[in-house]
Amino acid sequence: MQTTQLKSQTRQQFILIPQQLWHSQANREYQHTLDRLKQRGVMVYDQRLSHVLNQLKPHTYQYRPEASHWDWQINALISSQLNAHGFAGGKVLLHTGIYWGLNLTEDELAFVIAHEMAHAVREHSRERWTTELLLGPLARLKNNGHSTSWIIEREADLLGLEILE
Repeated sequence: MQTTQLKSQTRQQFILIPQQLWHSQANREYQHTLDRLKQRGVMVYDQRLSHVLNQLKPHTYQYRPEASHWDWQINALISSQLNAHGFAGGKVLLHTGIYWGLNLTEDELAFVIAHEMAHAVREHSRERWTTELLLGPLARLKNNGHSTSWIIEREADLLGLEILE
């Protein structure tokens, strides 16, 4: 299965979990995560993040037309970690350490967000879960010796750059 058509490369994905089921679960997980962060008082509302996300959203539609119907959201949490997460269906969560701590420019921030959007567009979480559950250590054979994580992170970097074009 291939979820998107990339300019830079073509790679068949191994995905067995139905998209609607996965997106529904991801939305619940994302909302649960936001609820926990709000309770802990570590949510950040930063219009700069929404501005960048809204600028990038239309660029994802050429790779995944149905993404135009997703409820894209971006949030941040106060954390020194240099990390970000892309959830299925267009949800992004950034740790403030990655953009406040590193004092990223708007272009650098746009790349981090585009990278996480690429994970959503390519359904990497659904692919990773399928591959690791069913193939486990044999997944490296399927990926020419590379871990699934290495493959999808590289792919998210490449697609993130394409989204920025």
